[in-house]
Amino acid sequence: TRLMEARLAWGRAVLHARIIAGILSTRMYPVNPAAALLGGRLVCTVGWSIRAAMLGMPADREALEILLPQEEAEWIAQQRKPASAALDRLGYLLRAVVSADPQYSSRPLAAEPHRVLLEQINALDAVAGVCERLLSSPVPPTYTRFTSRI
Repeated sequence: TRLMEARLAWGRAVLHARIIAGILSTRMYPVNPAAALLGGRLVCTVGWSIRAAMLGMPADREALEILLPQEEAEWIAQQRKPASAALDRLGYLLRAVVSADPQYSSRPLAAEPHRVLLEQINALDAVAGVCERLLSSPVPPTYTRFTSRI
């Protein structure tokens, strides 16, 4: 059912977000604390953005402004799909740290944590897609009939 699929999707989102947060804190933080903290904030942004989309609301600007630097918050809030924008930004940040971009890091992130982070970002993006599909698909008539009797 839709409810079960939604609950499973949200559970997977939490699982992938926890894995990403764990790798950011244990593997990226020693390499570049500022990038790891921004990455963690971007992961939180994904959750808030999915929540807002599921409730049919625009991106929660207050939450974005608390979590992110103002310029980042404004950019993500203006995007059509804020959750995907935050995940794209997280991928960009990861690529910059891996390449040892002097703006982000003086030494690169190891290959294995980088690979796992990319897999988890892609998995979290897939979960966001499942949530979008559930939201955009029509409610089955049997659900509508059942709720109209209550």
